[in-house]
Amino acid sequence: MFTHLKTKLVEMMYRLAVYSTVLMALVGYASAGALNDSISTILDAMSDLFPSLVNLVIAAVPVIVVIALAAFIVGFLDGIIKKLK
Repeated sequence: MFTHLKTKLVEMMYRLAVYSTVLMALVGYASAGALNDSISTILDAMSDLFPSLVNLVIAAVPVIVVIALAAFIVGFLDGIIKKLK
């Protein structure tokens, strides 16, 4: 059951590693001055985007916790009601 998910996770980790390596190589190449300013501008914009994405994920964590807690409480109360019947 979980082997499919594990396979997808490993595949995504490999993709992330490849993309990160390519991005780091591109940043090193751009910082050497071999590329024009438009590529450097795009890379600067991407580096400004990552903290925003991290803040978005951090802001979503409390919502996920509250939903999980509510689902646990509802499931717990549902179990009590089923036992009473």
